[in-house]
Amino acid sequence: LITLAQELGLDRERFASDLHSQSIEHALQRDLALRRAIGVYSFPSLVFARGDRLTPIEFDYNDHLASLDVINAALQQP
Repeated sequence: LITLAQELGLDRERFASDLHSQSIEHALQRDLALRRAIGVYSFPSLVFARGDRLTPIEFDYNDHLASLDVINAALQQP
């Protein structure tokens, strides 16, 4: 991974450091816990946030209208 990161133009030392960083690992675990808590099980994913409400948005790469319908419905909720 480190060699690939360097080939992609990333800073090799920083990538290696981040790869083994406890703070990065903790941030990842927090994000994974949030993902599970709101019912998101795919990657990439889209979540609409409005106030304290988080609404997972299913999306179709071939038809954006279904996602737009879910977003519009979420906007209509108080």
